[in-house]
Amino acid sequence: MPKVILKSKKIALLEQVPVLQEKPKTILKLKKKLPVPPPPAPGAYLTKAMEAFEAIREFCSITGKPIPEDCIKWYQDELVSEKKEHDEFWNRCLVTKVAIECSYRGDDEWTTELAINAARQKVKAMPIREEDIGPMPAHGTGEFWAWCHKRKKLKEQKEAAIVAAGGTVPEKKIKVKKIKQVSP
Repeated sequence: MPKVILKSKKIALLEQVPVLQEKPKTILKLKKKLPVPPPPAPGAYLTKAMEAFEAIREFCSITGKPIPEDCIKWYQDELVSEKKEHDEFWNRCLVTKVAIECSYRGDDEWTTELAINAARQKVKAMPIREEDIGPMPAHGTGEFWAWCHKRKKLKEQKEAAIVAAGGTVPEKKIKVKKIKQVSP
């Protein structure tokens, strides 16, 4: 309780004034119910998450129970992750995507080639992943030399990442060949 000091001319009087304590307010938080997603159109392409959710929807309709909130939340999260994977895949296959889009729009050959060349430049600028390299092909073939180039580029990317993080990369060893002196 706070203390209140009352002063008079001669006497300092100390009184405690009772303060009314307020009851803590009860706050009711209403959970927002997630809406049940509508079923896909008949004949539409179903992803794995969509198939799983449709199985859950069918099970709940057979048993007469509502679809659980955690299943709806899982479904929404899974759709987001599937979209991310889908976009990442098509970003890696950008040349094919552009060719398909140009064909779909009905572009002429000149416009299609320009779009494909621009897509190739974007793909070349993308960093290489270890999954992109794959196993070593037969030595001496064109695929082998392309594989070597990708592997070297991946190694350079890793070294650049180490340097950017503040680390150091060991220097390359230079091979020195000994020259035999021929006496006259």
